[in-house]
Amino acid sequence: MVTPQTGPNAGNLLLLVLAVCGAVIDGRYKARGGRKESKDWWKISLLFLGFVIVLFVYLGYHGADAGTFGTLL
Repeated sequence: MVTPQTGPNAGNLLLLVLAVCGAVIDGRYKARGGRKESKDWWKISLLFLGFVIVLFVYLGYHGADAGTFGTLL
């Protein structure tokens, strides 16, 4: 029995990138001695949220199904 090949799993790569970004941000926070973030943190948060939304739209147009989005979320 021959099984059809599936596309590469982009979900694991996305989660790895998000984990590395979180580790870098946490390392910078600890290096500053745990001080508060700058007052522009909400701009950075909105930019990140926009990036995630654009990425999900991109994946949706390229054939990602609901199960993939559920796994990523």
